[in-house]
Amino acid sequence: MNLITFRVRNFRNYTRAELPLHPGVNLLWGPNGSGKTNLLEAIAYCAYPRSFRGVADVHLVHWGAEGFLLGAEIRGPGGEHRLQIRYTRESKDARLDGKRVEAYLRLFWVFPVLVYEPRLMDLVLGGQPVRRRWFDRMFALLDATYLDALTTYRRALRERNRLLRAGRRDTPEERAVRRMLEHRAEQVQAKRTQMLQELNRFFVSRSTFLLRQEGSVQYHPRRRRFEEIAREEARFGYTRTGPHLDRYTLVIGKRDPRQSASLSEIRILLMALLLAVSDVYRERHETRPLLLVDELPGLLTRDRLENLLEAFDGMQVILTHHMPIVHAGVNNIPVEELHEVAASDPAVARPTSGS
Repeated sequence: MNLITFRVRNFRNYTRAELPLHPGVNLLWGPNGSGKTNLLEAIAYCAYPRSFRGVADVHLVHWGAEGFLLGAEIRGPGGEHRLQIRYTRESKDARLDGKRVEAYLRLFWVFPVLVYEPRLMDLVLGGQPVRRRWFDRMFALLDATYLDALTTYRRALRERNRLLRAGRRDTPEERAVRRMLEHRAEQVQAKRTQMLQELNRFFVSRSTFLLRQEGSVQYHPRRRRFEEIAREEARFGYTRTGPHLDRYTLVIGKRDPRQSASLSEIRILLMALLLAVSDVYRERHETRPLLLVDELPGLLTRDRLENLLEAFDGMQVILTHHMPIVHAGVNNIPVEELHEVAASDPAVARPTSGS
C-alpha cells in the first residue's frame, strides 16, 4: 500500500499543505516546532481516525478555524482510492471514494498505518494494561475475527461482573453468562497464541538483524478454574480469570530489557516489533502498512541508522528528523516549504482578518 499524495487544511499549525510522497523512504525534516510530527498525526488520523498522541479532536483544529480537512490518495492491491475526513465541532465525516464510511475500522483495512512514536516506550516501561491494549489493537487490525471474539468476551465480562457485584454468583443467570465467558475466553486466548507465534517468527528475525540479539514476546494467559477463585470473586466483586488479566512480556535474548538494555536498544527492539507486525500483515493481506516513524533517526548511531534504512526495503516509510539524511534511498522533504499562507477552505474555516 502506498500513500501517493496527502493534503491537509487547518490541522494543528497548518492552514494548507500538500505532501507528494515517494513509494520508499520519505524524510520530513525541519527544526523543532515546524510541524513534522503534526503531519504524521494527520496522516495516521486518516487510518484510525483519532490522534495517536491522545489529543481530543477539537484541539487539533488550527487556531481561528471551525474544523479541519484531510485528504489522501492511496494505491493498494485493490487499486487507487481517495480518502477524506472532515471534522467540525458539530460533526466528523469520513468518506472513501466519495461514499460515507460508518465503521471507522474499515479505514484501516483500506489505509493500514503503523506508528512509531515516543509513547511506544510504554510497551516496555509501562504496565500490563498498556501492553494488553496495544496487542489487542494490533491483533484486531490483523484479524477481524479476533475483534469479534474480543468484543463478545468483553460484553459477557461486563455482564458477569454486574452479577457478581449484585451478589448473584452461581445463579442460573450467572452460570449461563459464565459459559459464554469461558467459550469466548478460549477463542480469544487461542487467537492470541496463534498470532503471537506468527509475530515472534518475524520478530526474532527483525531484532537479530537490527540488534544482533533475539527479541520475542512472551505470552502468559490467565487460566484459572472458576471453582478455585469463588472466594476471591466474592470478595472483590469481579471476574478473576480470563484474557482481561493476561500478561505480555517483551524480552531481548531471554532477558528483561528494563534491566539489561539501554534506551536506544529498547527503541530498536520496538521498531523491530513494528516491522514484525508489518511482516505478518503482508503475509495475511499481501500488502504492507504505511510506517510512520517520529524522531527515531536522531536517537541512533550511524551504523544502526544504516541498518534501519536497509530494513525498510520494500516498504513505504515516513520519518521525521531535524535535518536531512544524505542517503540514496531517502527522499528528503523540508517541512517549512510545505506551509502555505493561502486562504483556508471556506467550507471548513471561519474567515479571519486579512483573508
